[in-house]
Amino acid sequence: MSVKMMICSVGGSPQPILYSLKTIKPEEVIFYCSSMTLNSVADFIRECKFIKKHYIVETDNWEDIDYNLFLLDDRLLTILNRGRIEWKEVLVDYTGGTKTMASALVLATVDKGVRYAFVSGSERSKEGVGIVVDGTEKMLLKSNPWNTIAYSQRKDISSAFNYGRYDEAIKLTKQAEANLSENNHWKFIFQELVFIIEGYRQWDLFRHKDALSNIQRGVANLQPYTFKEEKLDKFLVAVKENIKFLQLYNTKSNLKNNYFFIKDLLANAYRRGKWEQKYDDAIARCYRTIELIGQTVLIEEYDINPSDCDINKIPKEIRHDFKNSYYDKYSGNIKLGLDACFKLLYFLNSSIGKYYKDNEIEIRRLLGLRNNSILAHGLQPATEKNYQSILSFTLKLANLSLDDLNKFPKLIL
Repeated sequence: MSVKMMICSVGGSPQPILYSLKTIKPEEVIFYCSSMTLNSVADFIRECKFIKKHYIVETDNWEDIDYNLFLLDDRLLTILNRGRIEWKEVLVDYTGGTKTMASALVLATVDKGVRYAFVSGSERSKEGVGIVVDGTEKMLLKSNPWNTIAYSQRKDISSAFNYGRYDEAIKLTKQAEANLSENNHWKFIFQELVFIIEGYRQWDLFRHKDALSNIQRGVANLQPYTFKEEKLDKFLVAVKENIKFLQLYNTKSNLKNNYFFIKDLLANAYRRGKWEQKYDDAIARCYRTIELIGQTVLIEEYDINPSDCDINKIPKEIRHDFKNSYYDKYSGNIKLGLDACFKLLYFLNSSIGKYYKDNEIEIRRLLGLRNNSILAHGLQPATEKNYQSILSFTLKLANLSLDDLNKFPKLIL
């Protein structure tokens, strides 16, 4: 086995440690001692000529686990950084020392991806319940315990992803991957899962091209592992449905693109409100969706560009009013905001314009919720009721239901 460094807890019996050191022959060793066993280090160095560097972590409080955990967390990392040694190159022998010291050493290193050793023997003193009898030692090498512990961490990754905490999910996934042994298939699963999670993070930020690229890569590389992990297979099936939706982003049709954005904005608003209780964010997205619906109908059904409106396409009865009210002196264009778009649609006899006019009082109340929001022009935080009201109206205006919205899949590892 390739070991650059050993960490040994030192107790009153030196023989098991000598046996361990002579079996592994590390060039560097950290001796974790109590003030009572510190003198033993000189004997180890004298007996083990192969040790080129050694370090000492001394505890004067060997029965306080909290004290020893803080001590080891600080000192071990400092020593490894000094020697430019990675945790995966470390073997921890927790045979010696008090039970508290051994426990602290394991707890301080268990999430680092190290390997473990324990010296036992075929004979023990005190009728089999005492220490190992000299000359009967045998070393028990333990594989990386993180291979088992990562099972519980998978739950944390799933929870973070399912609640939209993508940065946290990525951090946990990378940590789990780094600590697993090379031959563990979950190591590769975690490596590729990071791309999928990153893809959904990008999607949540409306970076659809990057989202599609990352998600497609992760799905393609994880496909062979679906035969080993049924839960992963179910997750990827749902992810593939999301990919179909994301692919609409690249279509050349403006109608399809705007349809894509309308549904995506609404789904994003739903996630902000349902998962994160960020009601101001959700309402802002609903407001933009309402505006986009009006813009889309004007462009697709009447060939009117709301950002540069042709005055000749505006009905005569409101033409003068629109020219005076919405003329932008800086660009020289007539630019239509949300209310103006739907006012124009009403005079163009559009059904959606009539719906907007028929519900004008309620619409102005709902839009007022957005304008009074602390993220718009006011200082009032939005409430869940506000969010649900404007989301419901926006869905009706878009002729959609919650079931029509694209749902991010649930991750269960």
